[in-house]
Amino acid sequence: MLTILGILLIIIGLLSLILKPFTKPNKLLDWFTKKRSLQIVLLGLVMSVLTGMFFYADAGTAYAVQFITGGDKMITTQGIKLKWWGRIIPLSYEMSIKDIITKSGDELPKNAQGIYNRKAQKWEFSDAIKAEISTSVIVGVNINDKDVFFLWQIETEVNLNLSLVEFYPI
Repeated sequence: MLTILGILLIIIGLLSLILKPFTKPNKLLDWFTKKRSLQIVLLGLVMSVLTGMFFYADAGTAYAVQFITGGDKMITTQGIKLKWWGRIIPLSYEMSIKDIITKSGDELPKNAQGIYNRKAQKWEFSDAIKAEISTSVIVGVNINDKDVFFLWQIETEVNLNLSLVEFYPI
């Protein structure tokens, strides 16, 4: 969105610079002085450039940033990070799975960010005991090994699945 606004400001600033000498005196165009038009173009350039420099990293997601120079970087912490106009590949390394016991006719709550809700299943413990059990599990990938992370990134790009999953019961 900021990129589009920046481009629009650049176009408006350049058009005001170009059209002012060729038009009759106009109240709207008189507002655009040469200095003001250059300031609008500069503001548009800054707005367009800033969107390519930064991104926000969400919690629970690792990011592979591929820079335009060819380098790679792994980002595992949340917050505003530099991407330097590079390509971002988000890789979720944690996902919560929650089994919910519902009454007949009730719907499951909507899946939130990073939480997958599913209906609890019937489990058999022995021949005579059957029950519905509600559980919560966090499925995670070990991201501390950078070589495995970049291997996972490459494999993810070609839509292959690796079984690098660890289970952490809650």
